[in-house]
Amino acid sequence: MPAVVGPHNLPAIPDEKLIEALESPRDRLFVLKLEQDFIDFIKDSRENELSLPNCNTFYRMLAHRLADYYLLGHVVDNTMTGVKITRTPYCRM
Repeated sequence: MPAVVGPHNLPAIPDEKLIEALESPRDRLFVLKLEQDFIDFIKDSRENELSLPNCNTFYRMLAHRLADYYLLGHVVDNTMTGVKITRTPYCRM
């Protein structure tokens, strides 16, 4: 089934892996906290980037996919175990 698309051809719904993580008692808290961190970063932060703490590969993948949903920039940090998030002109809440 094709992804539902919102304004400007942006995905209107989160990635399937994010939905699965939200349904998992073990992963739900991580995704919700990460989302709140992203929202706070987009709204209020004076910082140019948000450095996420080191985490396992699954949580890094979720961070990348959530960053995609919010149209944020994202790269793996120098340690290869964390993710750096940056604002883009197109980021959304």
